[in-house]
Amino acid sequence: DLQVERFDAVFHLAAQTSVTESMKAPREDFVQNYKNTLQLAQELPPQTLLIFASSAGAAVAKPESFYGIHKLAAEHALRVIAENGGPRTVTLRYANVWGSRQRADLEGGVVAKFSDIIRRGEPIKIHGDGTQTRDMIHVNRVVEANLGALRWLQRNPTKHYESFEVGSAVETSVNDIALTIAKLLSKVHHHPRVHVEPPPGMLKRSYVTFQQRCRTERELGIKLADDFSESASLLGGVCRE
Repeated sequence: DLQVERFDAVFHLAAQTSVTESMKAPREDFVQNYKNTLQLAQELPPQTLLIFASSAGAAVAKPESFYGIHKLAAEHALRVIAENGGPRTVTLRYANVWGSRQRADLEGGVVAKFSDIIRRGEPIKIHGDGTQTRDMIHVNRVVEANLGALRWLQRNPTKHYESFEVGSAVETSVNDIALTIAKLLSKVHHHPRVHVEPPPGMLKRSYVTFQQRCRTERELGIKLADDFSESASLLGGVCRE
C-alpha cells in the first residue's frame, strides 16, 4: 500500500522503461506502468497537482508494445480521474532523453550505451539496419518541461487534464547517432558496428512533430531546441510566436 502524505505537487517518473522487458513480462509491466500509476492518482488528495512522465514513442493511437499500451492506458486513467474530482494532471510525453550521468545499462539510454561501448573499444550493436529514427532531447530540457507543466497547472486552475509532447522535432537515425558519438569520442568516421535482429515492439520512427513541439513551447513557456547535433538543429526551425 502507498503511504501518501500531503504534497502540493507530485512528479511521477517511476516506471518500467524497457520495451523489450514489457514484451517478455507484460503482467509486470502492467503493474509498474498502469496499476501503480492508477493507485497513486487515486490516493493523492484532490488538490494535489500531478505531472506524469509518459512517452512520445509509446503513447500513440496504435502502440506496438505492452509498454506503449500500458502508458497510453495510464494516460486515459489519469484523465478520467482528473475530470472526476481527482488531482489535476499534466502528462508529458518524452522523446528519447539523453544527458550526463545517464545509465548505459538501460534500454532507452542509447547515447550512454554507445558512448560506453566506444570507450571500451567494442563494436556498436545496432538493432535492425539502423535507419530507425529517434528524437533526441536533453535531460535539461525535460526538467524545464516538468517545471513548465507545474506552472501551467498553477496558471490554469480550471483545467483538469492536458498532455504535451517533449522533443526537439528532429529525427535522427540510430546510425547517425552512433556516427556522431564515434566522431566525438574517438575522432573516427567509421567505428565498427554489428547489426542484430530488432526486438519485438521496436518502433521504426519515434519523434515529436514540429507542431507538437511549438505547442509545448508556447503553452509551457520553454524552449525545446535540439542539443544533440548542431547540424540537425537547423532542420527543426523556429516556432512562431
